[in-house]
Amino acid sequence: HLIGSHVPVDTRYPRENAPFTNDALRGQKGWMSINHYDNSIWYTDNVIGKIMLGLKLAKRPSWLLYLSDHGETPDAAGWRMADEKDLWTIPFFIWFSRGYSEKYPGIVENVKSVRNRSLQSDQLLWGMLSVAGVEGLKECDSKNFLNTDFKVRNPRKILNGNANYGW
Repeated sequence: HLIGSHVPVDTRYPRENAPFTNDALRGQKGWMSINHYDNSIWYTDNVIGKIMLGLKLAKRPSWLLYLSDHGETPDAAGWRMADEKDLWTIPFFIWFSRGYSEKYPGIVENVKSVRNRSLQSDQLLWGMLSVAGVEGLKECDSKNFLNTDFKVRNPRKILNGNANYGW
């Protein structure tokens, strides 16, 4: 399941057991069926849950990073409008197994301490290498979002330079 909730969202989940079945209940919002969108999110949640369960059952230190490539919601007025923060602000999460949390409590606490830090997706690499235990990255401290020397790059130009990213 790598396609996520991209349009056409009605093709992004199996119909069997989908919880939102009557479009008349919630209808269309602009250019996307809300129920189809919600079902695609439901399906993504189920896939992530199965991956997390598999990592738990493996009984070894594990972690999972999940992020979207961009936002796309039924509430957007259009696709990629400059003022549509939902389309440019991407939530992501890092999940740690109990084994990882017990073996590397400092890393887990460090991740928690920066959970509200603003960064761009291309700035994830150095932090993820750190979480993975890669050593010898001292020269990249300013690129590691888990480090106090991390340099935030906002604002950044989007839409061919016509708008700032980094609200």
